[in-house]
Formats: sequence, structure tokens, C-alpha cells
Amino acid sequence: MKNKIIIYISAIIFSTFLFGCKSTQKTVDSTQYTPESQQFDNLVASYKSWDTFSSNGKITIDMGRNLSSSMQIKMIRAKSINISIRPVFGIEMVKIHITNDSIFMLDKMNKRYVAENISRFTQGIPFNIVTLQNLFLSRAFMINGGTLSKNDIKKVKIEDDTNGNWTITPKTTVEGLIYSFIITTSNELSKLNMIVAGNSAPFTAEYYNTKETEFGKIASKVKIDAKINNRNYSLTISFDPSNIKWNQIVDNSFSVGKEYKRSSISSYIYLY
Repeated sequence: MKNKIIIYISAIIFSTFLFGCKSTQKTVDSTQYTPESQQFDNLVASYKSWDTFSSNGKITIDMGRNLSSSMQIKMIRAKSINISIRPVFGIEMVKIHITNDSIFMLDKMNKRYVAENISRFTQGIPFNIVTLQNLFLSRAFMINGGTLSKNDIKKVKIEDDTNGNWTITPKTTVEGLIYSFIITTSNELSKLNMIVAGNSAPFTAEYYNTKETEFGKIASKVKIDAKINNRNYSLTISFDPSNIKWNQIVDNSFSVGKEYKRSSISSYIYLY
């Protein structure tokens, strides 16, 4: 079970970098639209600036059956993400370390590690660590410009639906990629939709049980769905709201001992 958790978690996390083909800019919709500026301003004003984030929680993988483990996640803004997988008695079995240009996975049980350059997966799309941090922290973003801000109001199209929710769609994206955010009447991120040319299944992230914290609203549960090599993957990360900590000292150091053997992600999956 522990080995499968390692493989599935890696596949889902890597999948967030797999969408798109080229980095050519294009306009999604050039139609002039007058957004409800106050509503937009309230949303982006709730995104308080932060330096570090940490929380305990649970991670669940679904590929036809569920595999779950306790976990701890630590982030240093725009620098790194550490995910510690702890399936038994809080003992770390796997550590995943993500920087702006690299992804590492340390399998402590089998003394193996993976080190890959993010560019291998992004194929020119600027899907970087800031985007991934926004994804986890329930924040809308511009894929070329970080967390959505007040200055972005002319760069997006805003539409209301019949339920009172509203959709934010960036006007500028990369070729082959269209994405949008659904915002609730309570100004909470409800869903991210990403559609990639040539991929019949969209990449989605859904947000549940949003809580108010010192540095903004954050969903207690984030469910990410993706299709990789014609197989559906689902990753759910649940945060413990009582354990969320902002702007405290975080140690995101990562090292690999001499006893560990390096594997590529493809050969690693093949081994199991």
C-alpha cells in the first residue's frame, strides 16, 4: 500500500505540470465586458500576502479504489513545497520536494529517489511553483502572472450565472489552454477548470468547506482530477483548519543520503 501511495501521489502532483504544448500567447475573448469591480476587488483583497504556510492533514488517491495517508505540507512562498507522507504512526515514509525548476521524491522505505526538471513536464507552459501554491491555497491566479490582483481586472472576463456564482476567465493564456475559476456568492473559490487542446478530459480542482484564516479564506478540502495516459486520477488534500499556521519558521531543506539509488519517474513506476 505504501508503495502505491508513493507512485500515485507522484503521478498526480506531476500531472499539474503536464498540460499544454507551446508558449505562444493568444487572446481567449477580446469582447469588451464591464465586470462588477467591487465584487472582484473584494475577492482579491482577501488574498493576504504570506511568507510561509504549514498544515497537517490527509491525502487521498483514487484510481478505482482509495488509498489514504496522513500528511504534512509546508510551503515557502515562491520558493518550495514539501509534502511529507506519513501513513503509519506519523512516521515519514515519503517526502516530495518541489522548487521552481525541479521536483524531487524521496522513498525512504525503498531507499530510492527521483529528481526531475520541471521543464520536462511543462513543455513550455509557465506552470510554476507559484501557480501550484495558489492551487493548494484556494486562490485564483493568472498563469503568466501569479495570484490574481486588483491590477488584473482588465485582463479577465467576468460573467454571472443564474445561481449567483460568477466565473473569472483570463483573456490571455497560452496556446492550447483555456482555464477559468468559479467563485461563489460568498466570494470563495469553488472550482478551477482547465481545458487543453487534444485532451478530452479537463483538469479540474474543486474546493470544499472553506474557512476564514488570518491570511485569507482557504478550503479545508481540495479535490484535483486529471487524466494521465488515458487513466483517471484523483487527488484530495484535506487540511486541518485548527492546525494551519502562517508566517512561522519553516524548514524545507531537502537532501538525499548516499545510500539512496536514483530512479527516473518512468522507471520508478515500472519497478512497482
